Amino acid sequence: MIPDKSTPMQSWTFHNPTSVFFGPGVRRKLAELIRNHHCLIVTSLRGHRQFCEDVVLGGLAVSDAHTWMTEVLPQPELTKIQTSLDALAGKRFDAVVAFGGGSAMDTAKAMALCLAQESPSRNLADVLGSTSFNCKIKSLPLYAVPTTSGTGSEVTPFATIWDMVQKKKRSLANESIFPCTAVVDPELTYGLPWEVTLSTGLDAFNQAFESVWNKNVSNISFQLAVQAVRLGFDALPKLKQNMDNTHARSALAEASLLSGLCISQTRTALCHAISYPLSLRFGLSHGFACAFSMRAIAELCLKNRIPAYEALAAAIGIGNSKSLTDTIFSLFEILEVNPHIKTNLPDLNALLKLTDEMYTASRSDNFIVPVNEMTLLDIIKDSYDML
Repeated sequence: MIPDKSTPMQSWTFHNPTSVFFGPGVRRKLAELIRNHHCLIVTSLRGHRQFCEDVVLGGLAVSDAHTWMTEVLPQPELTKIQTSLDALAGKRFDAVVAFGGGSAMDTAKAMALCLAQESPSRNLADVLGSTSFNCKIKSLPLYAVPTTSGTGSEVTPFATIWDMVQKKKRSLANESIFPCTAVVDPELTYGLPWEVTLSTGLDAFNQAFESVWNKNVSNISFQLAVQAVRLGFDALPKLKQNMDNTHARSALAEASLLSGLCISQTRTALCHAISYPLSLRFGLSHGFACAFSMRAIAELCLKNRIPAYEALAAAIGIGNSKSLTDTIFSLFEILEVNPHIKTNLPDLNALLKLTDEMYTASRSDNFIVPVNEMTLLDIIKDSYDML
């Protein structure tokens, strides 16, 4: 946060070990990075086609030096990932390559962690079930190559795994699953359909804000968030008008990367805590699920006169937090966000029954305003009324 000259300088730390290559065409670095490595390439069927047909990456696809895992699902699911791990029993890899969106990143992180263990210990449920265990074990080196602009997972030590049997969202948070290298090439996002572009873009946009209305905000994470918000405000409306706008594609890819760097330091907050039950129970895609509560939470920050939120408005040249909140509302209207959310959500009463699932201390307590049950209920009601 921009320090107030009347108060002592804020102390902060920053640690992110991921090497980053960013820009159009940088994916050619991947061949150099994994030369002489036996890699597991983790992607979806669509990602596999994109990789194989890419004029730069296609040569790697025909190499017998690497093994493919192409079963990535939109929501990485515990039992499906374990099936893939079991199929690789006895195999050894030098590294893992994640190629795709956030789901590919999360799946690859889980697999890289488990594959680094001896075969009897390659049980993902055991890893997820013991925070003390999964925080200590080491991972295979991970090369992250995103093909969407949203999660910023290529520079974070987090992964989300869904337990569809228990109907729970499970998490990995391990220093060793920071990718060793992120190769962020905006050209890989060319041709993404609008709904995917919007959903993933909203995730990146939201993460930047979540790192600002956050107890862990620091001078450096704040400055990264400022640039991510600027880029998001500029890129998303331009892509709605013309999805072939390559400058806007690059801007959104950079916003996603920067927002990932932000939350790698602050973690996410209340919007994300509310979002996960909406995705798990109703199939609402992650970016729209995060966007659901964003306007109500922005208004809560406005009401509580949060200094970091006010500073963000000034830093991006909007003026004050009231103008920033109004601009968020206008952006959502321009992007027609509400119809995408409405089609997947039931009535308000069904949402209110999920409040216990929506409050998770690891995220909710990061929010800069204290949250209790009544606060959460008000946010859900206000968010629903805004649709």
